[in-house]
Amino acid sequence: MIVVVLALLQTALGVEARQAPLDHYEWMAVAPIVVGATSLGENGKFVEIEITHRIRGDVKVGAMLSIDVKHTNRNRSRTVNPRGLRLLEGDSFLLLLSPSPEHKSRKHSYRVVRGVAGARELPLEGADAVVQPLQVLAAIQDLDDDGRRWDEMWRLFEEDSPLLIETSLAQSIKFSRVRADHLDVVRPLLEHPEADIRRRTAEIIRLIVKRTGAQNLEDGASVRNELVSTARRDPAIDVRAAATEALSVFDGSVIDDILREIAETDPEQMVRYIAQKALIERRPGS
Repeated sequence: MIVVVLALLQTALGVEARQAPLDHYEWMAVAPIVVGATSLGENGKFVEIEITHRIRGDVKVGAMLSIDVKHTNRNRSRTVNPRGLRLLEGDSFLLLLSPSPEHKSRKHSYRVVRGVAGARELPLEGADAVVQPLQVLAAIQDLDDDGRRWDEMWRLFEEDSPLLIETSLAQSIKFSRVRADHLDVVRPLLEHPEADIRRRTAEIIRLIVKRTGAQNLEDGASVRNELVSTARRDPAIDVRAAATEALSVFDGSVIDDILREIAETDPEQMVRYIAQKALIERRPGS
């Protein structure tokens, strides 16, 4: 009966699941060469590029490479990418590359890994703010020990770069790789200026509390109160939704009252739905 009620509630409120795009860490995982580059324009079936930033691979800054863009576009899904990949002269890109097996006679010829999705725009101004975090992430990916890889990933919780912080949170949530002692490190991120970081922080707090048990937390009441404040007052809908869901792993009638308040008063129906769903799931016997 609970499942039926939740399904009807979700349908009535029009809440749909969203599939997030790959973050930079996952995006570049499959590529032997990752670079920042500027397009020099077309040269026959190739586009010539100049490497401006090395992120991974045996290439040098300043090198000129030939990219087989026609191969990429020939093998694309025309429904998803009707126009194909365009590396216009003067524009800068992040590129996932591998040596082209079809053009061994043409020195420095490469294909785009991931096809059309293997290129992302790189801003002309502030490129280093993107590239330097990616170099850190590539170095973590290239470690040959999983334990060391996670130790380095967790250290990113305290970095200044939003890209590094968000990546560490996202990967830890995706693979459920968190420990109770991470709680004090991530809690301040509920006040971070980036909404996506606040949202993921609420998600990782939920994971930690659910795994550890609220009763086993040294400062559980303060953690709960911080989530209550976020669920009630954060200006971002997704953040309030994540904080509301995180509250649902705490026991007690006080939490029931707060969830009921959110379900009745939040201006966004998605947040109200999550609060209502939590209340239903918290009923005895559910």
